Amino acid sequence: MNPMTNSTKFDPKRILCPVDYSEPSALALKYAVAGARVFDADLTVLHAVQIEPPPYFTKSETDQLLDQLRQALEYARADLTAFITRVLGKDPKLLNIQIQVSDALAAAAILEAIKNDQADLVIMGTHGRSPAKLFLLGSVTETVLQQSPVPVFIVRQAQHALINVEDPNTLPIVKRILCPVNSPHSSAAGLGHAANLAAKFGAQLTILYVAESETEPLDKAHQKLCSWIPAEVPATCSISHVIRKGVAGDEIIRFAGETQQDMIVLCAYRGKETKERIFGQTADLVLRKAPVPVLVVPVHANLDPR
Repeated sequence: MNPMTNSTKFDPKRILCPVDYSEPSALALKYAVAGARVFDADLTVLHAVQIEPPPYFTKSETDQLLDQLRQALEYARADLTAFITRVLGKDPKLLNIQIQVSDALAAAAILEAIKNDQADLVIMGTHGRSPAKLFLLGSVTETVLQQSPVPVFIVRQAQHALINVEDPNTLPIVKRILCPVNSPHSSAAGLGHAANLAAKFGAQLTILYVAESETEPLDKAHQKLCSWIPAEVPATCSISHVIRKGVAGDEIIRFAGETQQDMIVLCAYRGKETKERIFGQTADLVLRKAPVPVLVVPVHANLDPR
């Protein structure tokens, strides 16, 4: 069966937004609210508070620590409510936002919440783009990316349009979406997500194919790209397609910056061993150096015939 006959439509109805009260997580919360609005989705905001009793604690000491943990969880719910209110300007109850506090380690808490709440999208922040943090995603973000069964939207400030996270009235504006493709299967998965995002936000979708072979003629590359675009995508949103030559990761990053894209939709192939580094060089580079937020759509490598 031609993989292009059935693209994957993206219509999340349960969004999970983990926060740690940092500026990146405040930015992620703003994107989560924007996403929940356009998709008419439920939004849950999660914060993890983990206290592990040392192995040398006596039973009475452990019991006392657990009592303190229960109290800490109550305080954490109040802190989480205050954080949401500060970032968005309203109490979460008025915004129909559910709050959760977990006593697990952050990555484990997020993965457990995805499963228990049947979340179909995770929106979370990562490190900034200062020179010291340029190539860092953070251990929690990397673990979630490697093991999440659902798409993960990695939020960072778009270099061309900084969002003031201190202003409760400011929400992200998404007008340009970039979807790089390099095979029929990545096109089917990535474009199904990107096209519906573009339709919901009223955004322009650009489909980018990077011909890495020096000998591949541009007209052949163009024919290949056009054959990968699902028939329903042009009817869903406004699209354009671009062919570039070069190293895929570098060209994706460069094009996103030059054309002031607002987000990248990226298919990332997974190997069989989820505890290993599962993303290829291109996805890894884009995740770390993209000048805009990146939606990561997991695709199992054994489904791609390349």
